[in-house]
Amino acid sequence: SAESAEASNQSAKAYSESAAVSAERAETAESNADSSAIAAATSAESAESSNISAKAYSDKAEECANSANLSAENASVSATSAGTSAGEAKESADNARLSAESAENSAISAENSAEKAEALASIIKTDGDGSKFLDDSGSYSDVAVKITTDGTIYSTQLGGNYSGKNNVALGGQGSSVSGKSNAVIGGGGCGFANDGSYGAIIGGTAGNVDGSQSAGVFVGNENRTVSSDSASVVGGNTNAVICSDKSTIVGGQGNAIVSNSKTNYANNAIVSSVNSSMNNTALSTILGGVNHSIQEASQSAIIGGRDNHISCDQCTVLGGVQNNIGTCQVASIVGGVGNKINDGATGSFVSGYYNTASRDWQTIFGLFADVDNNIFKVGMGVNDTDRKNAFAISANGDGYFEGDVFTGGISLTERLGEIDDSIGDISAVLATVVGGD
Repeated sequence: SAESAEASNQSAKAYSESAAVSAERAETAESNADSSAIAAATSAESAESSNISAKAYSDKAEECANSANLSAENASVSATSAGTSAGEAKESADNARLSAESAENSAISAENSAEKAEALASIIKTDGDGSKFLDDSGSYSDVAVKITTDGTIYSTQLGGNYSGKNNVALGGQGSSVSGKSNAVIGGGGCGFANDGSYGAIIGGTAGNVDGSQSAGVFVGNENRTVSSDSASVVGGNTNAVICSDKSTIVGGQGNAIVSNSKTNYANNAIVSSVNSSMNNTALSTILGGVNHSIQEASQSAIIGGRDNHISCDQCTVLGGVQNNIGTCQVASIVGGVGNKINDGATGSFVSGYYNTASRDWQTIFGLFADVDNNIFKVGMGVNDTDRKNAFAISANGDGYFEGDVFTGGISLTERLGEIDDSIGDISAVLATVVGGD
């Protein structure tokens, strides 16, 4: 297109030069016309001949000018075409630049991947063909992805040992995985047993998942789940969930959730406690504290404190030490020491020091309250053999006070004494009057 434009420009230039020549001839013709006009005075015939010649030259000049304009238009079209081609050339150049940048980025990514692979290779030492792993003892163990011909086993091993189907063993020392679709990642001496499936052990030492489905042990030491589906132990030491589905122990030490029916006794939790236990419980919780126990109970909870115990449904011990709730329902002990709610004392509430609820819907405060059938009392005893109530209300609404009762700052005992004296005086007067008659 550029060459065509150049040729058109040359043609236009040629036509322009021709037009210039024609213009010069036109000037000459005009000059001749002037001369002929002068000579017209003597010869009209010569003047007319000269005019005809001038007109012929003028027509030729106009024709040359038109040709020059047409060449100029062709040159403009050629220039436009050249501009379009130049734009397309620029777009192609931009695309080529983007492709070059993409290639450069790909090269950088490949270089990074190579560096990561090199770093990994420096950490995970393998033999020449990468099929064996150098363990801590200096010997090589298998590193492989094994797929059987029937397509049923897709297991991966990188350290540790495995068997079964669709399992993963990654790292760890002395760890093993069996069953189906289980994984051991890191840790040491961890493993699965008795054909559990869909479980995981991550980190920690001596963690074990035994005969459990979708269960897990995560970090910690000697933690385990046994015959407990969807159960887990997270952190802590020597914690165990045994035959209790969907139950969890988080942290702490020496805790255990145990039952004789994993479906009937499920959904329990022990969190950050020490040496606490649950036996045949459901939907129950121990949170913190030391040496707590919940047995044969549902929807019960112990929070904090030490040596607290529950053996009933929908019951709660909140803090305190050596508090005990027997076989009843919806009973509570809040704080204090050595408080008890006896069997059958449903709905009772106890706080204080060594108080005992012996009937249903009984409320007790204070210390060493008397063991009786009053529905409300405040103890003021000295010890277990010297119990007494400072105040009590019986089931029929009678009130009892160990000491005096004051109203308006006046002792009722003194007021009653004054009334007795007044009654005595009146009796004496009446006796005198009657005797006088």
